[in-house]
Amino acid sequence: MNATPTTAVVVLNWRNAADTLDCLTSLSKSRLRVDTIVVDNDSGDGSAEAIDRSGMASRLIKHPRNDGYAGGNNVGIRAAIDDGYEIIVVLNNDTLVRDDALARLVEVLTTAERPTAASPRIDYADGSRDPWFAGGVVDRGMPRHLRPDEAPPRTGVTPAQTLTGCCIAARADVWRSVGLFDESFFLIFEDSDWSARAADHGVTLQVVQESVIQHKVSRSFSGASMGLISTYFFVRNGLRYHALHQKRHLPRFLWGRVVKPVVRNAGGARGGRRFVAWGFTDWLFRRTGNAPARAWSEARRIAGTAAR
Repeated sequence: MNATPTTAVVVLNWRNAADTLDCLTSLSKSRLRVDTIVVDNDSGDGSAEAIDRSGMASRLIKHPRNDGYAGGNNVGIRAAIDDGYEIIVVLNNDTLVRDDALARLVEVLTTAERPTAASPRIDYADGSRDPWFAGGVVDRGMPRHLRPDEAPPRTGVTPAQTLTGCCIAARADVWRSVGLFDESFFLIFEDSDWSARAADHGVTLQVVQESVIQHKVSRSFSGASMGLISTYFFVRNGLRYHALHQKRHLPRFLWGRVVKPVVRNAGGARGGRRFVAWGFTDWLFRRTGNAPARAWSEARRIAGTAAR
């Protein structure tokens, strides 16, 4: 690999041009030369056109349908592989990248003796003291971020059991060998699934503590309706993840994240119990991809009622 490997950063946009443009602005200040591939997931709200007019994306791909986080990012990863980029970074559009962050990530990937995938340390964009992500573990079958009291110092490179899809960097040959994101997840748990598959392929997962980005956190899930939809995906995809990678802990997830929330009405969220039940049913019948139209419609109805 060249001393300065060609690097593509894939940024997925869905109805959020403002955050995407902020992200691209931060990338334009990177000390490492990168090309940005923006994939618009059929926003239909003019955001793709706004990004195009800005001229800030090296390449804009207008995907004709919303294939979720997994499918949309896969469009960009495939394009980067086909274009011959040596390193491919997947980056959330609601992030801001410190000017040296990508250079530090790429340095780790190019000097690693084994196939490696890496995430940066991720801080809250609002200045919260604790990091949003400083490493990931699989705790009794459940992937989670390190708690603040578990976070390592802000130096060096630390091993991880799972990375965050907020930002994952790997060489193109790693993406090819592991495969891309599993599009049946659509969104939520697709990064945990990819991390598990990467580890199974002998890929070392690391967090580069001195590579820092800021995350606005869950901008895609703001609002009552998206909160209900995220409940559906969390249940359905959590069951799928455990069935694929953590069979021994599947009963624990089923009891703690499905049965109990249904009994307790999903922690008190209005209508939440129904979305837990839908997630479980669709997992049981192996329905994948986007949430069903009835779930989206019901989530919008409940959110509209609550706003009155």
